[in-house]
Amino acid sequence: MQKKTLIGMLTGTSRFAEIRRVSGFAVAGLFVGISLLACTPRDNTDDVSVAASGGTAIEPGAALDRPSYDRSNQKASAQSVARGDLLACRNLDSTFTDNRPTNAKEFAKTLHGTWVNPNMRSVHGRPIDTDAIFLIDMKSDRPASILIDRNNLGKHVLNTAYHRLRMAEGEQSMMSMVNCAIEFVDYYVKISNDVLIDELSRGTGIPMKSDWTMDRAWQALVEGGYFDSFEMRTSARSDDRITIRSQQGDHQRVAITPDFKLLKEADIERGGYPGGEYYMPMITGGLFHITLTDTPAELFSHGGVKWHMDAEYRGVGIGIPPGEAVAGFEEGVFHREGGAFVSGPGAPDQQWATSACADKHNLDGLSQVSNPVGHEGHDHDLLIFERFVIGSPM
Repeated sequence: MQKKTLIGMLTGTSRFAEIRRVSGFAVAGLFVGISLLACTPRDNTDDVSVAASGGTAIEPGAALDRPSYDRSNQKASAQSVARGDLLACRNLDSTFTDNRPTNAKEFAKTLHGTWVNPNMRSVHGRPIDTDAIFLIDMKSDRPASILIDRNNLGKHVLNTAYHRLRMAEGEQSMMSMVNCAIEFVDYYVKISNDVLIDELSRGTGIPMKSDWTMDRAWQALVEGGYFDSFEMRTSARSDDRITIRSQQGDHQRVAITPDFKLLKEADIERGGYPGGEYYMPMITGGLFHITLTDTPAELFSHGGVKWHMDAEYRGVGIGIPPGEAVAGFEEGVFHREGGAFVSGPGAPDQQWATSACADKHNLDGLSQVSNPVGHEGHDHDLLIFERFVIGSPM
């Protein structure tokens, strides 16, 4: 296995084949027009029907009472360190207000199980077609996890359990990750406290047994050729597909945009469709061996937990050849804020970091966020996440 800097799989950054800032179309005029239409005074002489739920009839021309909002609570919510969205980027100086004791055992219990991404990811405000499953086994003698991520393949097979399985009331949990430099937000929802190998097998089409370890399941994926090729759509108007063995830059892939344009990779490289790189198809995966370590109370009232993962990454349609493995790591320190575990506030070397590199996708968008302050001692370039929230702030 070659050792090379790489954007970590857990954060899904290898899922963004091309991370760079792009210009978009100005649509303000459209929204202004809609707003003006919505706010235009209307003739209220028509009768107003009463809702079937028993609402009160409104007299024609009567003024409507405005609902009252608790603005102070909304402000507190906006500034919470447990916000796993882009508001975190506006409140980087937020700190813990409900810091509670925690330990590695409690953190492991939260992690253990099966998580899926229900197509909830964006970068620079663009939604990315995402189909991903994340299995974390913290009860094994050798704690480990597998993340499989499919992007822009037009068919979801990994996250379908999101619509079939639900956590019990009071046990619902999410992971949310935020990187401000590339305006990246990613969400995972826990669907089971069990490690559902059967879901991984069904979604990948690779035969597995339900009692397999993460290492054995990963071995089956590699030996089964899962990271060697994928079926790619070749038409914006139909589901015609071909199987390709592709690496970024070989110009085999095509992208299908939300407005049903078919783009060649070479055209995107020339800037023919700004932002088109986000619609390129790919598959990425990671096997992680996990270490949890209790940390002392230094910056906050209570100590936290350091989550470290040694990683093996593979993929198709990304910046490494199909079939090859790349080594890396991911790590960060988490503290309790109410019912959530949060990485981000505090010293820079405690923020979630993934081994990263600008040349992985042959673009320069990551060069400006490599080697951040607080991580200079590592032999990898790193990508830092200003927030990583696990659990529920409620």
